[in-house]
Amino acid sequence: MNKQEKINKILSLNLPKNKYCVYGGFAMELRGIRKADDIDILVKKDLWENLKKKYTFNLTNKGRSIEVGDIEIWKELEPYITNPDKIIDNSKEIQGIKTISLDDLIEFKKAYSREKDLNDIQLIKEYQNKKRGY
Repeated sequence: MNKQEKINKILSLNLPKNKYCVYGGFAMELRGIRKADDIDILVKKDLWENLKKKYTFNLTNKGRSIEVGDIEIWKELEPYITNPDKIIDNSKEIQGIKTISLDDLIEFKKAYSREKDLNDIQLIKEYQNKKRGY
């Protein structure tokens, strides 16, 4: 699936812009840092409750996420993200999609600390340095 198809899938969910943000690999793909394999979305609790009713049969990860096709929707990611509302409120709109800030994404990836997350942090920092002209 190409980037535009992923964007269209997210937009087709009709999520209120102040209630969600994309995080993880697709937040990097939207910025042109690297391609993502999937789409992860973080939502505020009230939106989660509405989505949970709509997608009852798609609950996964012991009821902690909802799968809608290639999209995984989360309301929390403790201990990696402890204040989802703050991250969503701090997110930026990129190509019509609310997207986690790079600083918040770095903190998330530091907390997760898998090898791929550490590699992503390096890619994000290189991207930030290019944007700043270093």
